[in-house]
Amino acid sequence: MTCQELKKQAKALFDDHNYKELDDLLTPEQLDDCNDGDLLFYKAYALDEIGKTEKAIKYYNKSIQGESDDDKSAYNNLGNIYKDQKEYEKAIQNYKKAIQIDPNFAYPYNGLGTVYCNQKKYEKAIQYYEKAIKINPDYLTPYNGLGTVYCNQKKYEKAIQYYEKAILINPDFAAPYYNLADLYYNNNKLERAKENYQKYLKLTNHSSSFVKNRLEEIKSLLQEKEVKSISDLIENIKRLLLYDGDCITHYTSTSVSTKLIFEKSSFRLSEGNFMNDSAEGTTLYKYLEIDEELINDKVFPFTYKPFIGSFVPSEKDNDLTAWRMYGKEAMIEATGTAITLEMKKFKDEIIQNLPNDHNANESNSKTIFKELNFYRIMYWVKENTFIIPGLEKEETAKITNNLSSIKQLAEKYLAIYKDSPDKLDKIKVLKDQLNEIAYLIKSAEYQYENEIRLTISLLDLTKYTPKVDNTLKRVYIKLAPVKSAITSITLGPKVERAEKLAARFYYSFLEHHEMIMKKVPDIQISTLPFK
Repeated sequence: MTCQELKKQAKALFDDHNYKELDDLLTPEQLDDCNDGDLLFYKAYALDEIGKTEKAIKYYNKSIQGESDDDKSAYNNLGNIYKDQKEYEKAIQNYKKAIQIDPNFAYPYNGLGTVYCNQKKYEKAIQYYEKAIKINPDYLTPYNGLGTVYCNQKKYEKAIQYYEKAILINPDFAAPYYNLADLYYNNNKLERAKENYQKYLKLTNHSSSFVKNRLEEIKSLLQEKEVKSISDLIENIKRLLLYDGDCITHYTSTSVSTKLIFEKSSFRLSEGNFMNDSAEGTTLYKYLEIDEELINDKVFPFTYKPFIGSFVPSEKDNDLTAWRMYGKEAMIEATGTAITLEMKKFKDEIIQNLPNDHNANESNSKTIFKELNFYRIMYWVKENTFIIPGLEKEETAKITNNLSSIKQLAEKYLAIYKDSPDKLDKIKVLKDQLNEIAYLIKSAEYQYENEIRLTISLLDLTKYTPKVDNTLKRVYIKLAPVKSAITSITLGPKVERAEKLAARFYYSFLEHHEMIMKKVPDIQISTLPFK
């Protein structure tokens, strides 16, 4: 086969989107013999489409060197690959090279818009999305991107306008339906959310388990007015409990802290069933006076629990109670480490380390997490008395009133379905709602911990699969490395050879410093009189 014949056959496969066959057709030997930039581009594109991105990068670069007729597309596609890999500087470089070749090429402007949206540089994102639309008013993706920018800025009316513009141009474009549904759901407009989730599901051949689960949740909320009211009250409580400090401190063992710092291991959260205290998650049900059998998952259907991380306010980074409860190594108190993290940087690291979701906006973690928030803990004293450290009396009173209303609604709901044949399903619906705050309430004996919790509820287990450790008998998720978010480290008062460990930490950060961090974290050794 001549090179011209090979090129003709390759183009036909390319036009038919037959990428596996195209990859098989263009062997390395044939590509070397022909040394044709367009063939190299076809090869790169095919590899990219079938998920062999590292090889695709190699062939895109070869196609550029081979003077392909489509160098601008090669640079744009390299930008897309690096964007998906979250190597944003490389993505920006390649998008800009594509623009240098053809300033009227809309695609790299859209790519730049998405990169800047992911980096929360929203004004730049708007600038590039609008440029893409100006060049090609029928180009769908930048409308969806602008919707995402305005949604992230909580400018919901503008977000809706742009999502609907994308749909108006092409009613079969799936992404804006999902994003509209998510926007409506988060703003408690369930009927509209349901309508758009259904359209998205239809266009994606019912492939999203997350959307199916969300639709089931909406169905339950719409059918059961008590559950809907409970859901609204729970959201009010969570809003009032939100912790918005600049930094938080995590107490852990020295062995874990060395892995986080020296090995750049990812921070882990345990599933609610695997918290150290067996009473975790039960205090709410005791307050609500719900039968013990409802709490017991051995009798009733299993319900998902959130994944939980334990922290304290940063001003308690050297606290006797915390050293006793959490700062342990091999169960020996005060031999652990307190790591203080910049909260915003920590959350950004988590989001940046999420797997990509090409069916919805890339800057939105809500396709995987229902929430990613830090909350204060409520401590129940008795009856309607709660202590919430750091919260004003007025806000504590609002939370108490909401809990009292939940108690009345739950009692009414359970009475309705007490003898119903689908009692178990109804109980599961209620538990799914109550578990949203079940791990944010503890008994008053723990009040001096002043705990802050990071809670994450997974929505789509196909995209973010928890790890099962059968040796330690636990379930957990890996979030992200935290080294770049650390602002200070305190070694416990009973850590052995603390000076040596402090030195190792210091020089590890000094080595890490120039590329990522503005300053080496403060490193200190506790001298509290711990007995």
